[in-house]
Amino acid sequence: MSYRKIIPPTKPLTATLGEEFTFQSFGKCRRVKFIKTTRKGFNLLDVDTNKCVCRKHFYARKYSHKNIPHNVKKFTVIIPNWVLLEKI
Repeated sequence: MSYRKIIPPTKPLTATLGEEFTFQSFGKCRRVKFIKTTRKGFNLLDVDTNKCVCRKHFYARKYSHKNIPHNVKKFTVIIPNWVLLEKI
């Protein structure tokens, strides 16, 4: 018996560090900022509460096995489909 890993549906997001978005979830609309949380991980920071919105980090597409240079500010990350974002 073989088990297949279920991969949730995702979509790409191209954003610059510090760029602001409106994030909609559970009927609430929040203002969030795209930030770098770890060496290779990214998340969305709620501007009002200073807490990360998503539990898991997003990872950049072409830097999965390499260190990210300091001068790079624009990234394409994979986010889940349930994350509804609009640029401000």
